[in-house]
Amino acid sequence: MKWGKGLRSLIERQGYSLFKEEYMPYGIKPFVDIDRLSRRLNYPIRVFFDIGANIGQTAVDALDAFPSAELVCFEPHPKTFAQLSERMAHEKRADLHNIALGNEDGKATLYEYEHSTLNSLLPNSPYVSRFKPGATSFDVAVTTLDSFCSDHAVNGIDVLKIDTEGFDVAVLRGARDMLSRGAIKFVYAEFNHIVPRTGVGGGSLLELDECLSPAGLRFVASYTDYAVSEGDFFISCNALFALSRS
Repeated sequence: MKWGKGLRSLIERQGYSLFKEEYMPYGIKPFVDIDRLSRRLNYPIRVFFDIGANIGQTAVDALDAFPSAELVCFEPHPKTFAQLSERMAHEKRADLHNIALGNEDGKATLYEYEHSTLNSLLPNSPYVSRFKPGATSFDVAVTTLDSFCSDHAVNGIDVLKIDTEGFDVAVLRGARDMLSRGAIKFVYAEFNHIVPRTGVGGGSLLELDECLSPAGLRFVASYTDYAVSEGDFFISCNALFALSRS
């Protein structure tokens, strides 16, 4: 469908832009970027891991964006997991696990906040370090991505999404074997700073790249969810990495 210059100009004067998704700049819609890169690189999206699934916000979008994909979701908080289970009760493509992922098997302390999206295995996650909400804590079961994949005969992950409030690097460190074998094609993970900050647990883009670059995953784009400009500037972003074929 062709748009006249007059109509396009009118739309842009109202503060909107029109892009065909195929030609949209990278860094706007992550699942669109993953989809078109998957076709260019010949990486079909069949297995999507959602680490830190919360109540299924990303899972719902992933099911819609990748209609042939099976989702494997991880959420360690029991009440949040119950909400996730209820939301996904009739979704045959979703496999849910009430467990955390990290860099070793065993147990870890989960810090719980009023808003479940802030829950973390770190007491000093980036958001908590900046805004200092109060927390309670309790122990949860933890395994590594390598252990889980070995136990469940998972040979490859096409998209690995991680949103664990600063614990993302620990998750990646628990996936050394999968990464070294080129078994993970795309990684979509959260960051809040470019480089690590003293007294803040995780949340830096540099640490993500240091885990992924040796395995051949290259930074593609970042996606900013929000920015707080009052006081110490704070951003919540996600980064997309793709496995290079070179």
